[in-house]
Amino acid sequence: MAKQTNVTVLTDENGVQREYNEVKRRADVGERIKIVDWIPSAHLVAADVRKGEVLTVKSVKEDRVQAVQERYIAASPIPAEYVVLEPTSTVIVDGVRYREEKRKARVGERVLIVNPSTTDGKYDKGDVLTIVRYGLVGLPVSNVGRTVLEKEYVVLTPVAEPSAPITITIPAIHVTVASMDDAVQAVADAVKAEISKLAVAHPKSKSAQELRDEIVERAKADVAELTAIGTDEDVLLEGSANVRGDFYRVDFVVNRDKRTVVALVRPTNGYRTFTKGGVTLFKGIAKCAPGDVFNSHIGRAIALRRALGLEVPTEYTSAPQPTEIRIGDVVESKLTGKTFVTGNRAPHRDDEGYGIGYKTTCGKWFGVNQVKVIDDSREEVSA
Repeated sequence: MAKQTNVTVLTDENGVQREYNEVKRRADVGERIKIVDWIPSAHLVAADVRKGEVLTVKSVKEDRVQAVQERYIAASPIPAEYVVLEPTSTVIVDGVRYREEKRKARVGERVLIVNPSTTDGKYDKGDVLTIVRYGLVGLPVSNVGRTVLEKEYVVLTPVAEPSAPITITIPAIHVTVASMDDAVQAVADAVKAEISKLAVAHPKSKSAQELRDEIVERAKADVAELTAIGTDEDVLLEGSANVRGDFYRVDFVVNRDKRTVVALVRPTNGYRTFTKGGVTLFKGIAKCAPGDVFNSHIGRAIALRRALGLEVPTEYTSAPQPTEIRIGDVVESKLTGKTFVTGNRAPHRDDEGYGIGYKTTCGKWFGVNQVKVIDDSREEVSA
């Protein structure tokens, strides 16, 4: 049985980052190998081969393989010098590990296109799509607006990362007890005390929704601070490539249909504007990416920073997507494509078979499985 030693991540034929098991065995034609040792004395001709180099086997002869690499390398390593890279079903997309599964995708799941049958440019081999709903003909509809056939994709299921083991050390317990039950209780109390300490030292990781909520609140505070600086004569804006110490005021234009936010910065000189009524000298634009949920607060922060010539934090452009539906969210029906705003909870609808029930602001109701969030700005309900 071949012995697995390690894992190497390489781009596969689909253009996706894939994990390859490093296996110590003889390679076959077409396989990829990784140099783990180079023994000059084993070669008649010196070759520019480095440890860690990945080559593709072109031929096999006796105890050697003839291998090449796009970097022009041609080498004949012996089995002791390489490991064979065997592809696994684990791929890495946007920094997250997924396991490929050949099955029918569910709404909300991501799929990897491996055998596209369309040539209209909507998607191509190696594209990762999200299933947003099922159409009337029973086929899944992706976030690019096209149905996909089951033969075209594999489902990407997130791989649960193993938790690091936690060691609990119970200090010596010295108690005088009247019975064995009292002794057991004393030990139990000591264990609970140590677990409480560990809970503080190892807080539970935050969910995607919690992380998004925090980013939205930071974006609100960021906009408030940057806007206030423009009216404060005692505070100068640092790091700006545009505004150089002048006063300024900010106006925003939010277009929810186009999913854009524009920041218009009108610098002023002292307490007067450059021209009557002000003139826009700097403009920043933030546009929500296709498939992402629009949030005007994050959009304002991005647009304002771009208008001021400030760096945009990565967390604004890579915020997790919401995983919960809240009152005030704009949602879209997966069946009809119509949009409406979430109202109060409708718990009496929870048993209708569509998930947790909510009212809409237009007097209707829906279950969470029937819709998807497209705008979680909730400005009407924000403080």
